[in-house]
Amino acid sequence: MAKKTTKAIVPVDVDKIAIDAFKASKFKNKPTEQVIESTIDELEALLVQRGKEARADTMLMFWETGQLMRNKERENKVSISALVSRVALDNRISGRHMGERSLWFAIKFFDTYGNFELVYQTEHGENVSLSKVKKLLLTPKPKKTRTLQQIAYDLVDKLGADEAQKLIAEIEHEIERRAKQGK
Repeated sequence: MAKKTTKAIVPVDVDKIAIDAFKASKFKNKPTEQVIESTIDELEALLVQRGKEARADTMLMFWETGQLMRNKERENKVSISALVSRVALDNRISGRHMGERSLWFAIKFFDTYGNFELVYQTEHGENVSLSKVKKLLLTPKPKKTRTLQQIAYDLVDKLGADEAQKLIAEIEHEIERRAKQGK
């Protein structure tokens, strides 16, 4: 008989469980393909729905953790770093896998998505999970390259029309100078 253990290190004899369940059954007929297919369809729907709810609950727990930490910081006017460090040391928190890194992630999660429902407006939509949120928050965004037109508009906005005209004249002069040098 195969012995398996759970995370709590409690020995579990899965073969014994299966045999006991089989003995408790009142029926001995084999299921038809139709019964098997309908069971699979219903079980799949159940697993998908409950899995989605479990992901949402986990994400909400982290978001609310970040919200709680930010509220405590504001209400008590304390350093968030000191608060996170001290809270993370307590076994009641760290024992629930909420160490310092998780607390900082929760704060960033809350800061980024001030309204929890915004997390569903990411590229992942309803299929978002905590690991996808972590990836979204921790992956650096590529910088967008600006076009020459955008640069020109920004310069005109910064310098003003007269100074921009002078800059254009200076650039034209530099272009002519380099053309004469053969560059």
